[in-house]
Amino acid sequence: MLTTEVIPSELIFEEIDGRPLFYKGYKRVLEGKKEPESIMGSSFIQSLIVSIVCAYLKEILTGFPYWVVSNEVGLHISDGNNLANDIAVFDKGAIIDVFSENYVSVAPRMQLKLI
Repeated sequence: MLTTEVIPSELIFEEIDGRPLFYKGYKRVLEGKKEPESIMGSSFIQSLIVSIVCAYLKEILTGFPYWVVSNEVGLHISDGNNLANDIAVFDKGAIIDVFSENYVSVAPRMQLKLI
């Protein structure tokens, strides 16, 4: 059985209650049959849908104090609980450091995850 000690952290998609959830296909990467990038990327149709929804949200939220962000936005809920969102809408005033390299620890107004 594989343990998290042998599985590189870049293959972890999310973490819930301290347990890692791995990208679909991570075992094929560990077997050397796939490159990590091949399981971590989005399909063209998923990227297109995210782009269209983001553009729509930005249009209808024009003039409101919100950030519409995408690209698997990391959300740190609590210790051991980290989620990734395809699209999230945050209050601009709630994000203190927009240049932070850490996951956001503020709940978004809205979050979308495409599967």
